Amino acid sequence: MAVPELTITELFFLIIFVVLSTVVILLVSGERLQRRKVLDKVSQQTLSDADFAKFSPQLISQLIYGKGVYTRHLTAGLLDLVRKRYITLTKSEETGSYYFYEKEANQRHDLAKEEAYLIDWLLYDIGTSGKFFVGDLLVYTEDKTKREQFLERLYEWEELMRLKLIEEKLVDTFPFLKRVLTAIGVVMLLLGSGFIVSSGLLSLLFFISGAATFLIMLTYSSMTHLGWAEYKKWVPFIRDIKEKPPSEYQDHESLTLRYVYAIAFNLSDTYVKKFPIKEASQVSLKNNQFPLYIATSGPGAVAVTTEGVELINDMETSFEHILSSMTYEMADGPEGISE
Repeated sequence: MAVPELTITELFFLIIFVVLSTVVILLVSGERLQRRKVLDKVSQQTLSDADFAKFSPQLISQLIYGKGVYTRHLTAGLLDLVRKRYITLTKSEETGSYYFYEKEANQRHDLAKEEAYLIDWLLYDIGTSGKFFVGDLLVYTEDKTKREQFLERLYEWEELMRLKLIEEKLVDTFPFLKRVLTAIGVVMLLLGSGFIVSSGLLSLLFFISGAATFLIMLTYSSMTHLGWAEYKKWVPFIRDIKEKPPSEYQDHESLTLRYVYAIAFNLSDTYVKKFPIKEASQVSLKNNQFPLYIATSGPGAVAVTTEGVELINDMETSFEHILSSMTYEMADGPEGISE
């Protein structure tokens, strides 16, 4: 069977196809090579106190796991603010319920925007005078208009974190590589459609390559090289949360820090299971402390208290119940949310 001869025009566009495909391969390969060089430079770096101060649990979770705000981010955000002593977690003598409280709003000078926003939103907008019980959210969202406002504020909080990642040059929503791949993909698809009648072979080649180029563009991460370097620094920390035995932790501050980040990473159950659980109803909660750990026998020996686990789980369940019901209602369409 004889192979049909290509016309000069077809040969010209075949060369264009080869050139465009080669450019795509070189761009992607070069980007990955450059990323590997950057990651090799940070392979020995470890997290410092500055990293934990700079990247809140919810923010670094956004970087590592991608877009989307979940109830665990709200819980982790509040608990991290307690850990940093910007707000307190206190037990009400009247109701026996725990609440978050900001005593002095003028101490926020070094808070990130998304952290200050969380305090204003939950402790003042939903709570009262800087005091927030989880039950306040249930009362607040009984009104349909306020439910919509709550979701709007949630999206605003997510947007603040997205902008922070961009500001820190950890994420670029439409980087140079994606822009070039988009342009090449469009050119290939246009040329493919132009050859549908005159040359089925060229049309097929351009269509397949154009679609492949778009697929590469869509699946390529928006994290910058700096973002990948930060990601690599946090991977060992996440692995420690999953695997490191409690006996290797030196103090309650270290335990609490890992627990708060474990919540944001959706690893809290894995983390808690490594510790023995004991009743600790006799342990009173002091300001800026978690009702979570108690010392047992020997230095460094700790147990997770039933009270602490129940507190965090109840908080997470309440957030989840309220957000799930609102999401379900929104999914029913305009009729489901209108008065």
